[in-house]
Amino acid sequence: MASLKKLTLALLSSIIMASSSLAIASAVGTTTSTQTAACPTGTTPASIYAPTMHYLHPAEPDLADGPVSELHIQRQGNASTLEQVAIFSGIPARAKTCTLNWAQADLGGRHFAVDANGLLEVLQLSSLPLPSDSNALTAASVAPFVDAATAAGNVVLHPDTTGWDSPAYGVGTHIAGFVDCAEEIYLRVAVDGRMGRASDGHVYLGQDFQNGLFVTSTC
Repeated sequence: MASLKKLTLALLSSIIMASSSLAIASAVGTTTSTQTAACPTGTTPASIYAPTMHYLHPAEPDLADGPVSELHIQRQGNASTLEQVAIFSGIPARAKTCTLNWAQADLGGRHFAVDANGLLEVLQLSSLPLPSDSNALTAASVAPFVDAATAAGNVVLHPDTTGWDSPAYGVGTHIAGFVDCAEEIYLRVAVDGRMGRASDGHVYLGQDFQNGLFVTSTC
Protein backbone atom coordinates (compact mmCIF):
# COMPACT_ATOMS: atom_id res chain seq x y z
CA MET A 1 0.00 0.00 0.00
CA ALA A 2 2.93 2.34 0.71
CA SER A 3 4.26 1.84 -2.81
CA LEU A 4 0.81 2.58 -4.21
CA LYS A 5 0.66 5.83 -2.23
CA LYS A 6 4.09 6.90 -3.51
CA LEU A 7 3.19 6.09 -7.10
CA THR A 8 -0.15 7.85 -6.76
CA LEU A 9 1.60 11.02 -5.53
CA ALA A 10 4.05 10.84 -8.41
CA LEU A 11 1.25 10.42 -10.92
CA LEU A 12 -0.65 13.36 -9.48
CA SER A 13 2.48 15.54 -9.53
CA SER A 14 2.94 14.96 -13.25
CA ILE A 15 -0.73 15.61 -13.90
CA ILE A 16 -0.70 18.90 -11.97
CA MET A 17 1.99 20.18 -14.37
CA ALA A 18 -0.68 20.04 -17.08
CA SER A 19 -3.34 21.78 -14.99
CA SER A 20 -3.74 24.75 -17.33
CA SER A 21 -4.81 22.57 -20.23
CA LEU A 22 -7.11 20.57 -17.96
CA ALA A 23 -8.76 23.80 -16.82
CA ILE A 24 -9.51 24.66 -20.45
CA ALA A 25 -10.98 21.21 -20.98
CA SER A 26 -13.12 21.64 -17.88
CA ALA A 27 -14.54 24.96 -19.02
CA VAL A 28 -15.33 23.70 -22.51
CA GLY A 29 -16.65 20.32 -21.39
CA THR A 30 -19.08 21.64 -18.78
CA THR A 31 -20.71 23.91 -21.34
CA THR A 32 -21.19 21.25 -23.98
CA SER A 33 -22.47 18.63 -21.55
CA THR A 34 -25.48 20.83 -20.70
CA GLN A 35 -26.57 21.30 -24.30
CA THR A 36 -29.23 19.03 -25.77
CA ALA A 37 -27.83 16.77 -28.46
CA ALA A 38 -29.62 16.08 -31.71
CA CYS A 39 -31.70 12.93 -31.74
CA PRO A 40 -30.64 10.91 -34.79
CA THR A 41 -32.31 7.76 -36.00
CA GLY A 42 -30.56 4.80 -37.54
CA THR A 43 -27.00 3.76 -36.87
CA THR A 44 -25.24 7.14 -36.41
CA PRO A 45 -25.59 8.14 -32.73
CA ALA A 46 -25.30 11.53 -31.08
CA SER A 47 -22.51 11.80 -28.51
CA ILE A 48 -22.27 13.81 -25.30
CA TYR A 49 -18.79 14.17 -23.83
CA ALA A 50 -17.32 15.75 -20.71
CA PRO A 51 -19.83 14.95 -17.96
CA THR A 52 -19.93 17.05 -14.83
CA MET A 53 -18.07 15.15 -12.10
CA HIS A 54 -18.34 15.37 -8.31
CA TYR A 55 -16.00 13.68 -5.86
CA LEU A 56 -17.30 11.39 -3.12
CA HIS A 57 -14.98 10.87 -0.14
CA PRO A 58 -16.01 7.77 1.85
CA ALA A 59 -13.70 8.72 4.74
CA GLU A 60 -15.18 12.24 4.83
CA PRO A 61 -18.81 11.50 3.99
CA ASP A 62 -20.10 15.06 4.44
CA LEU A 63 -17.45 16.68 2.23
CA ALA A 64 -18.80 18.25 -0.98
CA ASP A 65 -16.10 18.43 -3.66
CA GLY A 66 -16.94 19.59 -7.17
CA PRO A 67 -17.86 20.12 -9.87
CA VAL A 68 -14.70 19.05 -11.70
CA SER A 69 -14.00 17.74 -15.19
CA GLU A 70 -11.62 14.82 -14.60
CA LEU A 71 -12.30 11.16 -13.94
CA HIS A 72 -10.33 10.36 -10.78
CA ILE A 73 -11.01 7.39 -8.49
CA GLN A 74 -8.98 5.26 -6.08
CA ARG A 75 -9.10 2.12 -3.95
CA GLN A 76 -6.57 1.39 -1.18
CA GLY A 77 -6.33 -1.22 1.54
CA ASN A 78 -9.24 -3.16 0.05
CA ALA A 79 -11.52 -0.14 0.50
CA SER A 80 -12.81 2.50 -1.88
CA THR A 81 -11.14 5.79 -0.89
CA LEU A 82 -12.18 8.09 -3.73
CA GLU A 83 -15.32 7.80 -5.84
CA GLN A 84 -17.25 10.10 -8.16
CA VAL A 85 -20.68 10.90 -9.49
CA ALA A 86 -20.88 11.62 -13.23
CA ILE A 87 -23.79 13.68 -14.57
CA PHE A 88 -24.61 13.68 -18.28
CA SER A 89 -27.11 16.40 -19.23
CA GLY A 90 -28.85 17.13 -22.51
CA ILE A 91 -29.77 13.60 -23.54
CA PRO A 92 -32.62 13.89 -26.10
CA ALA A 93 -36.00 13.24 -24.52
CA ARG A 94 -36.89 10.85 -27.36
CA ALA A 95 -33.71 8.78 -27.01
CA LYS A 96 -34.39 5.07 -27.01
CA THR A 97 -30.92 3.52 -27.01
CA CYS A 98 -28.13 4.95 -24.85
CA THR A 99 -24.62 3.56 -24.50
CA LEU A 100 -21.81 4.44 -22.12
CA ASN A 101 -18.35 4.56 -23.68
CA TRP A 102 -14.92 5.89 -22.84
CA ALA A 103 -12.24 7.30 -25.11
CA GLN A 104 -8.58 8.19 -25.10
CA ALA A 105 -6.66 10.52 -27.39
CA ASP A 106 -3.12 9.92 -28.63
CA LEU A 107 -0.27 10.12 -26.14
CA GLY A 108 0.27 13.85 -26.59
CA GLY A 109 -3.41 14.67 -26.23
CA ARG A 110 -4.30 12.98 -22.98
CA HIS A 111 -3.62 13.07 -19.24
CA PHE A 112 -4.15 9.43 -18.32
CA ALA A 113 -2.65 7.36 -15.51
CA VAL A 114 -3.67 3.93 -14.22
CA ASP A 115 -1.96 2.25 -11.28
CA ALA A 116 -2.63 -1.45 -10.66
CA ASN A 117 -6.38 -2.20 -10.82
CA GLY A 118 -8.08 -0.01 -13.42
CA LEU A 119 -11.39 -1.85 -13.54
CA LEU A 120 -14.30 0.52 -12.95
CA GLU A 121 -17.65 -0.16 -11.34
CA VAL A 122 -20.24 2.16 -12.88
CA LEU A 123 -23.67 2.06 -11.24
CA GLN A 124 -26.53 3.97 -12.85
CA LEU A 125 -28.52 5.97 -10.30
CA SER A 126 -32.20 6.78 -10.81
CA SER A 127 -31.88 10.19 -9.17
CA LEU A 128 -29.66 12.36 -6.99
CA PRO A 129 -30.16 14.72 -4.05
CA LEU A 130 -30.73 18.14 -5.65
CA PRO A 131 -28.34 17.47 -8.54
CA SER A 132 -28.23 21.17 -9.45
CA ASP A 133 -26.84 21.97 -5.98
CA SER A 134 -23.19 20.90 -5.87
CA ASN A 135 -23.08 21.30 -2.08
CA ALA A 136 -25.68 18.52 -1.77
CA LEU A 137 -23.51 15.87 -3.43
CA THR A 138 -21.50 14.09 -0.76
CA ALA A 139 -20.78 10.45 0.00
CA ALA A 140 -23.37 10.56 2.78
CA SER A 141 -26.14 12.17 0.73
CA VAL A 142 -25.58 9.96 -2.31
CA ALA A 143 -25.37 6.70 -0.32
CA PRO A 144 -29.18 6.16 -0.08
CA PHE A 145 -29.47 6.58 -3.85
CA VAL A 146 -26.67 4.04 -4.37
CA ASP A 147 -28.45 1.62 -2.03
CA ALA A 148 -31.76 2.14 -3.84
CA ALA A 149 -30.16 1.60 -7.25
CA THR A 150 -28.45 -1.58 -6.05
CA ALA A 151 -31.68 -2.92 -4.53
CA ALA A 152 -33.59 -2.14 -7.74
CA GLY A 153 -31.05 -3.97 -9.88
CA ASN A 154 -30.02 -0.88 -11.83
CA VAL A 155 -27.44 -1.13 -14.60
CA VAL A 156 -23.88 -1.88 -13.44
CA LEU A 157 -21.07 -1.70 -15.99
CA HIS A 158 -17.39 -2.60 -15.69
CA PRO A 159 -15.26 -0.69 -18.20
CA ASP A 160 -11.63 -1.69 -17.82
CA THR A 161 -8.91 0.98 -18.14
CA THR A 162 -6.11 -1.30 -16.92
CA GLY A 163 -3.03 -0.93 -19.10
CA TRP A 164 -4.61 1.43 -21.61
CA ASP A 165 -2.53 4.38 -20.35
CA SER A 166 0.56 2.70 -21.83
CA PRO A 167 2.44 4.72 -24.47
CA ALA A 168 1.98 1.69 -26.71
CA TYR A 169 -1.71 2.57 -27.12
CA GLY A 170 -2.87 5.54 -29.16
CA VAL A 171 -6.34 6.81 -29.98
CA GLY A 172 -9.06 4.43 -28.85
CA THR A 173 -12.78 4.21 -28.13
CA HIS A 174 -14.16 1.56 -25.79
CA ILE A 175 -17.77 0.46 -25.30
CA ALA A 176 -18.83 -0.05 -21.68
CA GLY A 177 -22.44 -1.09 -22.30
CA PHE A 178 -26.04 0.05 -22.41
CA VAL A 179 -27.54 2.44 -19.86
CA ASP A 180 -31.17 3.48 -19.40
CA CYS A 181 -31.94 6.63 -21.37
CA ALA A 182 -33.01 9.78 -19.52
CA GLU A 183 -32.59 13.51 -20.15
CA GLU A 184 -30.02 13.42 -17.35
CA ILE A 185 -28.00 10.28 -16.68
CA TYR A 186 -26.42 9.82 -13.24
CA LEU A 187 -23.57 7.38 -12.63
CA ARG A 188 -21.63 6.45 -9.48
CA VAL A 189 -18.07 5.56 -10.51
CA ALA A 190 -15.55 3.66 -8.36
CA VAL A 191 -12.63 1.25 -8.71
CA ASP A 192 -14.07 -2.27 -8.67
CA GLY A 193 -12.43 -4.55 -6.13
CA ARG A 194 -14.72 -7.55 -6.50
CA MET A 195 -13.74 -9.05 -9.83
CA GLY A 196 -11.05 -11.51 -8.80
CA ARG A 197 -8.00 -9.30 -9.24
CA ALA A 198 -5.75 -7.16 -7.02
CA SER A 199 -8.12 -4.82 -5.25
CA ASP A 200 -6.10 -1.62 -4.93
CA GLY A 201 -6.01 0.76 -7.87
CA HIS A 202 -5.95 4.35 -9.03
CA VAL A 203 -7.32 5.88 -12.25
CA TYR A 204 -6.94 9.45 -13.51
CA LEU A 205 -8.20 10.55 -16.92
CA GLY A 206 -8.66 14.18 -17.92
CA GLN A 207 -11.96 14.50 -19.79
CA ASP A 208 -12.70 16.58 -22.89
CA PHE A 209 -13.97 15.93 -26.43
CA GLN A 210 -11.40 13.20 -27.02
CA ASN A 211 -10.95 11.63 -23.59
CA GLY A 212 -13.04 10.13 -20.83
CA LEU A 213 -16.57 8.92 -20.39
CA PHE A 214 -19.19 9.76 -22.99
CA VAL A 215 -22.76 8.71 -23.81
CA THR A 216 -24.13 7.99 -27.27
CA SER A 217 -27.84 7.92 -28.06
CA THR A 218 -30.20 7.18 -30.92
CA CYS A 219 -33.96 7.60 -31.27
